[in-house]
Amino acid sequence: MKIVIAPDSFKGTLTAAAAAAAIAAGLKSEVDGLDVVLMPLSDGGEGLTEILTTARGGHYREIQVCGPHSQRIVAKYGLIDGGATAVLEAAQACGLTLVGATARDPWRATSFGFGEMIVDAIEQGAKALILGVGGTASMDGGLGVLQALGARVTDEAGRAAFVPANASILRGAPVINIGTLTQVTSNIDVTIASDVENPLIGALGAARIFGPQKGADSETIRLIDSGLSRLYGDLERRTRRRFRHRRGFGAGGGIAAGLASLLPHVRLVRGVDLVLDQIGFSAAIKGADWVVTGEGRIDAQSFRGKVLSGVCRALEGTEIRVAAIGGTIDDQYVNDKRFAAMESCLDVAGDLDDFEMRAEEKLRSAARRLAHRIRIFP
Repeated sequence: MKIVIAPDSFKGTLTAAAAAAAIAAGLKSEVDGLDVVLMPLSDGGEGLTEILTTARGGHYREIQVCGPHSQRIVAKYGLIDGGATAVLEAAQACGLTLVGATARDPWRATSFGFGEMIVDAIEQGAKALILGVGGTASMDGGLGVLQALGARVTDEAGRAAFVPANASILRGAPVINIGTLTQVTSNIDVTIASDVENPLIGALGAARIFGPQKGADSETIRLIDSGLSRLYGDLERRTRRRFRHRRGFGAGGGIAAGLASLLPHVRLVRGVDLVLDQIGFSAAIKGADWVVTGEGRIDAQSFRGKVLSGVCRALEGTEIRVAAIGGTIDDQYVNDKRFAAMESCLDVAGDLDDFEMRAEEKLRSAARRLAHRIRIFP
């Protein structure tokens, strides 16, 4: 029996590679003679750099950049295709995991460091960029990134914004002046790997959907959503293009909107689809009986541009069965018909704290339970 193991990371506990290894160990302990292929995945957020750089035989570069709260930190990105292509994650510079749970402040967090990473990659000779914009602590609409790339950001009176810019300027009516931005990126092909399909503003926008996990209360959400609407409404009027309601532009707290709106050669794609293509997923599943995927929490967002949705799409029209393991599974998805079998790590853990403390062990246990369900199929 051939099984391809293709999970996302279990955020805050296990990388995608560690999750894949734990699932493989659990399955092999219960089923003899398995042909197991490990294919850890990313949706454009956490793990994108490691997965693509490893799969494509690239190398890493570490640099100092501005962190989410303007502190200097070390960020890593990958270089593939002999250095011609750089793979960068916003989460390396302004990730939610870089900010303690009690210190999350969407007004304070900036995406400036991600822009510094982009500049460094271009200076190193990269002619193409793959940018993962998920998992950020920032909600600045991409102002920090654009500022680092040379754009001048001003308030409504024409006064230059402080450097690095953050969401606090959205309390007013900021203006983006492109400045030297297009010169820096004029000959660079940019692919933005988005992990969500949400627009920039509105009921499904960046602030309303992702603000709470970044520390925003209801009033902060309202103010940031209004500020993003003013900022990109002005840009729409000046460029005669539409940005605020475009699918996927809410990714990365609006980083996707900023880059896709102003960079000259840019395309926005589903991150998981890009990863599946780059690592050769369609070739790897040939002859497979099962694909086992998973992530930390299986909920409605799992089927909106995330790894689980991408895996299910990739298997449409095949005879391959798909199973999923979640750290937790929301009640309405426990028996989701897209999967031939599902397991929750909470079924083998006392509670969420127990799982987070012993995630690898509990994931192996969940995989062992899954193995018994897999064996009942011919």
